[in-house]
Amino acid sequence: MGRSASGDGRRQIGPRPATDVARWGEYLQAREQLLINIAEVMADNRLDAIVHKSGEHQPALIKNGINPPYTSAKGVPTLNTFLVFAASMTVPSGFTTDRLPVGITFFGLPYSEPALIKLAYSYEQATHHRVPPKTTPPLDSASGPTTVRDSQTAHVPSRPETTVWGEFPIDRRPVVTVKAGDIVRIDTLSHQGATQDEDPVTYLGGMGVKKDEVLPDVIDFWKSRSSRPREGRAGHVLTGPIYVEGAEPGDTLEVQILEYTLRVPYGMNGGTGVLSASYLGTLKTDVVPQGGRKLIRTGSLDGEPVAFVANGVAVPVRPFMGIMAVAPPVPTLQTPGVSVAGVANSRAPGAFGGNMDFKELTAGTSLLLPVFHHGGQFYVGDPHSAQGDGEVDGTAIEHSLTGTYRFIVRKGHSIPYPRVETPTHHILMGIDVDLNRAMRIAVQQVVDFLMVEKGMTSVDALALASVGCDFHVAEAVDLTQVVVGKIPKSVFRPTSDK
Repeated sequence: MGRSASGDGRRQIGPRPATDVARWGEYLQAREQLLINIAEVMADNRLDAIVHKSGEHQPALIKNGINPPYTSAKGVPTLNTFLVFAASMTVPSGFTTDRLPVGITFFGLPYSEPALIKLAYSYEQATHHRVPPKTTPPLDSASGPTTVRDSQTAHVPSRPETTVWGEFPIDRRPVVTVKAGDIVRIDTLSHQGATQDEDPVTYLGGMGVKKDEVLPDVIDFWKSRSSRPREGRAGHVLTGPIYVEGAEPGDTLEVQILEYTLRVPYGMNGGTGVLSASYLGTLKTDVVPQGGRKLIRTGSLDGEPVAFVANGVAVPVRPFMGIMAVAPPVPTLQTPGVSVAGVANSRAPGAFGGNMDFKELTAGTSLLLPVFHHGGQFYVGDPHSAQGDGEVDGTAIEHSLTGTYRFIVRKGHSIPYPRVETPTHHILMGIDVDLNRAMRIAVQQVVDFLMVEKGMTSVDALALASVGCDFHVAEAVDLTQVVVGKIPKSVFRPTSDK
């Protein structure tokens, strides 16, 4: 509705001209686009809030002829509005189903910016809505997109802009967004040689590595160290996150491991692990060996890929990733391994996966992870070329790898802990700071799986767990212990009543 002038000078209400309606529609569209642009900038730059001045029409009660010409009849109250400049704050509040960012704008009293900033921080900490969209390339990438996609497979390189150091951020911009069923080839870096104080060429050269054997990605990551936060973070170099469209909290993300390739012909091992003075269970009378770093070359022996561990000693090369994870639940100081609230340290594995160091996660197997955040947000790293169960000296053969994966979303299928499926076994996990508790969880997971997936009674399921399944300590050196229960698929076959 609009205003028109009468012969006596009074304003009368009349229909708004069609041109005004069109302009009003253009204004609404422009305002909506402005809000979307603000929200995208905030998400891409990981801003908690933008506080700014805003023109706002605030209501006022006009009485006794004050402020003519709004009213000229004294004693007749009139409700009107007047323009003021108030403090306004915009905060991100999530994303639509098509990944458009959504923001909420708060208005405050004039000069209330400090209070609004406090509100912005409290709101962000309570909601953790900052999940960046895929709208723009990383700000620190001058060379263009971080991923290369052909007609079938996306490739994520291990560049400074696609890697994180020692944490699983839950609000980091995806390095690539894929659909369920897509295949992604991901480069990873071993932190051995990439994170020490000495430059990689000198450090690795001291162990016999030639200059042309040092990955350029390692050198570039090493140069980026000073710009990366360290408080509350571990030492792993991780690539990610990969955002899988359609993965939502309560779903399961299936990661099918298709292939692993070695990026260099060497890896490193070293540490004291369970024989260290600080390991739980160590007595004052125990002998603590001297630790050290050891370069291990890989090659071929009798036509098989091997790692030459010592003179006359070669172990089979079976590459896998020590860390495969979705973005974890919001970390608190009660979370194992977390020393800074909000920072998900990469050392301790958990229900989200993480530093499981499970050597069976080789090509041809599948890892199932519960989803806690939109898109799953998959991280991968801590690459290994060989390891024994337990990883007892604290490290495997730490060896930069490229992994190829297919991502599948199991909608509405929720699991409490990671699961693994190999060609021969169903594998369930128990993870806890207490090894006894981890064992109990693993056994319960096996029993629950047999009852739900195979229709067995609890008595039969526990009997099979005891007489037909193996339970191994997969990892015992990363704060939380990982026990796996292996159910052989061969036991499920038709039998007679006898």
